[in-house]
Amino acid sequence: MKISRPAKWLGAALICLSVSSCAGGSVRTASEWGYPLQKVYNTGEAGVWAAVIQTLPQMGFIIQFMDRELGIIRASDDIRRDAYSFFTGTTYWMEVSIKEVAPGTTMVFIEYPQIRPLLYQQVTWDPEEDILENIQLHIGTR
Repeated sequence: MKISRPAKWLGAALICLSVSSCAGGSVRTASEWGYPLQKVYNTGEAGVWAAVIQTLPQMGFIIQFMDRELGIIRASDDIRRDAYSFFTGTTYWMEVSIKEVAPGTTMVFIEYPQIRPLLYQQVTWDPEEDILENIQLHIGTR
C-alpha cells in the first residue's frame, strides 16, 4: 500500500504535536514558582551581601555584575554545569536587589525573569530549593 505525500506530512505533523504536547504538559510558569521573591532579614546590609555572594555560586550561578551602591547583583547560570545552556548558548539571569530598609533590617528582592521548563532541560539550579533559606543559613558565616 502506497501512502500519499500529504498523508505522510499529516502523520509527521501529528507525531510532532503529540511529542511536543507530552514534553510541555507540566511546564510550570514563573508565578507557580512564586517569583519574584522577597524577604526581610534582621541583620545589616553587609551581612546579607556576604551571604548572597556565598549562596549564588553554591546554587549554580556565576556572579556577573555587582554594585553595592545600587544594591544589585546579577548572576547567570553556570553553563559549564548545565549542558542545555552550554550547547544552546542560552544564558539565564537572576537579579538580586539588596537594600537596608532600617538599621539592622535588610530586604532582599530576587527576580529570575527567564524561568524555563526546568524538569526537561536539566538546569543545575533547583528552583524548589529555597534560596532565601540558603541566604539565611549563610548570614553570619564567613
